[in-house]
Amino acid sequence: MEKLEQEIERDKYRKLSLTNSNENLELEEDIKKLKIKYDFLFKSSTSGIAFHKIVYDAKGYPINYVITDVNPQYEKILSIKREDVINKTATEVYNVEQAPYLELYSKVAETQESLSFETYFPPMDTYFKISARSPNKGEFITVFDDITESKVSEQKLIESEENYRQLFEDSPFAVALMDFNGIFLECNSSVERVFNYKKEELIGKNFITLKFVPKKFLPMVLNGFKTLSKEETPAPKEIQLYKKDRSLIWVLLHSSLVKLSNRNLIQVIVEDITDRKLADHKIIESEEKFRTITEQSFIGIAILQDFKFMYVNQQFTKTLGYSSNVILNWEPKEFFLHIHPEDRQMVKEIANEKYFNTNGVIANLQFRVIKKSGEIIWLEIISKTINYKGKLADLVATLDITEKIKAERIILEENKKLLELNKMRRDIIIRVSHELKTPLTSIYGASQILLKHLKEKLDDDVLNFVAILHRGALRLKKLVENLIDASRIETGKLELKISNQNISKLIRECVEEMSYLTNNRNQTINVIHPDAVYLNVDKIRLQQVITNLLSNAIKNTPKNGEIYVNIIEKQDYTDIQIRDNGIGITDEEKGLLFEKFGKIERYGMDLGVDIEGSGLGLYISKEIIDLHGGQILAESEGRHKGALFTVRLFKK
Repeated sequence: MEKLEQEIERDKYRKLSLTNSNENLELEEDIKKLKIKYDFLFKSSTSGIAFHKIVYDAKGYPINYVITDVNPQYEKILSIKREDVINKTATEVYNVEQAPYLELYSKVAETQESLSFETYFPPMDTYFKISARSPNKGEFITVFDDITESKVSEQKLIESEENYRQLFEDSPFAVALMDFNGIFLECNSSVERVFNYKKEELIGKNFITLKFVPKKFLPMVLNGFKTLSKEETPAPKEIQLYKKDRSLIWVLLHSSLVKLSNRNLIQVIVEDITDRKLADHKIIESEEKFRTITEQSFIGIAILQDFKFMYVNQQFTKTLGYSSNVILNWEPKEFFLHIHPEDRQMVKEIANEKYFNTNGVIANLQFRVIKKSGEIIWLEIISKTINYKGKLADLVATLDITEKIKAERIILEENKKLLELNKMRRDIIIRVSHELKTPLTSIYGASQILLKHLKEKLDDDVLNFVAILHRGALRLKKLVENLIDASRIETGKLELKISNQNISKLIRECVEEMSYLTNNRNQTINVIHPDAVYLNVDKIRLQQVITNLLSNAIKNTPKNGEIYVNIIEKQDYTDIQIRDNGIGITDEEKGLLFEKFGKIERYGMDLGVDIEGSGLGLYISKEIIDLHGGQILAESEGRHKGALFTVRLFKK
């Protein structure tokens, strides 16, 4: 403290002239009082203050520093008692291997150049704002503040006011002594930084003459002088002051009484808050924009802090039927009372979970609420955590989805009816198919016997009639079988009986079975395959697929056309390819190929092909190959360019 007093004596009264011994005595008395004043400031400062002395080694290099004095705020900020630090080294006090910031502090102590910086000190897990200056070579003073809270609150638009970090010449605040006539008696170096005035331009001048204060704020300042004359302390004031260049800044003005030379003087501390005011203005503008947008929104919007409503827009009040005043006066969690009892617990649990997870988002939560009128409506909400007026809050967007819910219920009911109708359709198809199967089998068998064994006994007209009957029975028999298979596929009842089969032999049998069709159309089927290719398949079902694909190729290839069947073996799979040089497939037709009843209509197109078919063959074929874990692919370059169907069966 002795060093501080010496510095104060040099800085504060260097320019006061001594005229006679009486004046010297009076000045000494003033200095004592000033010492008392600054001793009070030292002890009552909101910043931590510590005095230090550098410790050098034998070669004159700084290796540590000793703490010689600290103020009460030092103890409070660092939670270290004064008796535990006085005359102890920094490494001992802070329990570190190297004295904190030794290089910076030793430079200050050596050059006597002041230094300010912000830092994070890991041993205390704390951010500090530190100013260091040297009153004497080898010594330094630190003035520091814990700025951890402000670091955590960097998202705030309002810049936090700087704490008192220094009470001496490098204080961030402009400090001046004035008499009751408004004459400057003394000021610190920060006045130059804040107002761009040099000290000598102010001392002995009147602040009114210098036109520091705009006219609209002058009565407020003069009233402050009157309050001080009654030995009362006026409240801090936010006003604007002129700088030397006549630009205006916003300041927070603190004024208090100081007794010097048996007379009351005024101590003025001025804090530049221009940035804060600009930030305040931006916040006001931002809030105005937010309100303008939300009040025009068709979505209900609310902001809650700790389950209490802080803001609601017009649509939100309209949705619930309560005025904004009523909603804003609800006690925390009172909103839950307006939630339908059956949904209340669910909403509470979700809200509590989000409350304790500040990064959480509630999306598409649907529940019922009871309006003021007693009407029950459905709401859908989206909620996200935001920063509102310096605290975490929930931004909630709500939408009345009552009509949507009603529509969804109607759709569900209609869908249920459709499912029931579809089941009835399947049941009818299965029942009718089974009813038709027996008589069709009889007709088909009887006509086959007539054609095969009694052909010689029938005249030509009867024989033609029997042939027509036989072909019709065959088509109906296949249609019934396909309908039954399609129903089995729909109900998941189509089962495979897997065994190891010679695919080459199976394909030859299918080609022979289709020979009656190719002979009638004078078509040729060319089969290219190895002698024996074995795969684990359902023989009957794979024959059904190959027969369907061959029938499809025969029907879609004009008379005298050619069809190629090829087996290609790969390491992991085997491809069965059926290629024709028929009418081909367009891109539009490809989308219908494997659909149920996806028959491609070619009636009246004069393509010279067989247009009959149920539209079930390729659908059933694809489902059978899918059950085998394989693939069925169709390729064509377009109309009249043929088609290639590939059945790929994997070996594993």
